Amino acid sequence: MGPQNEPPRPESQQPVPSQGYGDQPNSTQSGAAVSPKTGKLMLVVIILVLTLLLVAAVLYVFLSGRDTSSSGANQETSQSTVLEPASAIGIEQINSSLSQDLSGQDDTKDFAPDDVGDKSLGL
Repeated sequence: MGPQNEPPRPESQQPVPSQGYGDQPNSTQSGAAVSPKTGKLMLVVIILVLTLLLVAAVLYVFLSGRDTSSSGANQETSQSTVLEPASAIGIEQINSSLSQDLSGQDDTKDFAPDDVGDKSLGL
């Protein structure tokens, strides 16, 4: 009465190989099976979505740049000014105008003595 007299086990009671769950070759520990076709399909879908997003971004940048340049052209035509080369008389006039503006400033009128004192500046 040893192991030789033991009746054979039915198919359903045979030990299961330690390759995951059942006879699914690509099964994961959680039991969800992913076939190679599904993995490739997901990769193709992800690449397709990323490509579409890239194309949409390029079109957006292209169209927004195009609108800006067309409105800039309208502004240039409405603000057309004739530029003249600098002359010695024009430079002298600007120089004297700036000198008058700078010498006309009076610090005593702009700032009270208490405004720039050590106490008001936190020194």
